[in-house]
Amino acid sequence: MVLGMALAGPALATDGLDPLASFLETNGVLVDRVLAFQGATEGFLKALDPGARFCSAEEAAALRADGMGMSGAATGTVAAVSLLPTLDSVELWPEDIAYLKVRGLRQGSGTELLAHLKGLAGAFRVIVDLRGADGFDLGSVVELASPCHDPGETLFTLQDTRGVTVATLSAGEQEPLKTVILVLTDRDTRGAAETLAALWRGCPGIMLIGTATRGDSRVRDILTVPDGRLLVMFSRRVVPVTAADYEHKGVAPDVTVTAMEGGAAAGEDVKLSAKPLSEKSTRDRELMLRVVGDDVLRRATDILLGLRAMNGYGYR
Repeated sequence: MVLGMALAGPALATDGLDPLASFLETNGVLVDRVLAFQGATEGFLKALDPGARFCSAEEAAALRADGMGMSGAATGTVAAVSLLPTLDSVELWPEDIAYLKVRGLRQGSGTELLAHLKGLAGAFRVIVDLRGADGFDLGSVVELASPCHDPGETLFTLQDTRGVTVATLSAGEQEPLKTVILVLTDRDTRGAAETLAALWRGCPGIMLIGTATRGDSRVRDILTVPDGRLLVMFSRRVVPVTAADYEHKGVAPDVTVTAMEGGAAAGEDVKLSAKPLSEKSTRDRELMLRVVGDDVLRRATDILLGLRAMNGYGYR
């Protein structure tokens, strides 16, 4: 990606901002030139990439350890396993439902999450909650998408800002996941988690529920600008091959559920029978209390219970 001289303050100031600042000052406007030039630089970067930002050396180190710019599958470089957790929680619910809340896809996330899914297969139907999930590790995306695709099948390419393909990422050897997986998405499903949602959509046994994802297929790296500052900026873009392009529009769920679509509100009491409950009724009540107030999670649970009653939703 070419930034040229755009980040060189003197050139930017002389060519555009200095004359304007002088004009304003002659007309009685007090101009803080340092602040103005800083704002101009930030505005310029945001026009190129809304996610662009400067970061500290400490933050850059953490982002690199987290997989930014160092995806093993994309570059051949493997970073240390991230210290940040992949999962916020793993819960086993009544009626053989497992719930996995994903925080983000980072170095090592693919192996960790795939181990959970394989361990649960056969005994549980699984809800994978990608709402609010992010991450940078495209290697983990490949690992998690591979069970749904033939080995060697191209999953997506990486293109530079001129549209030239710089990397091709293909499915590896993975056994199919023989379990039902319901994936929850929302507007804050972004980064590597959004790419995974795109590749999972339409796979046998997997259903997306919620709202469309962020719609940002840009891959960001850490660049060192001429004055020594560190800049987080996009330089490549994910272009799916086995899925629809999701740039700007996001990954559409199979079942759209918006917040507060019917049902009880968050925190609302659920009226339960005072009569003695059977073991199954007790399990159903525990499940109902767990999902009340979260309409997306509630819909996913209803679908899983319905599939169980019908004895199956096809998987590969």
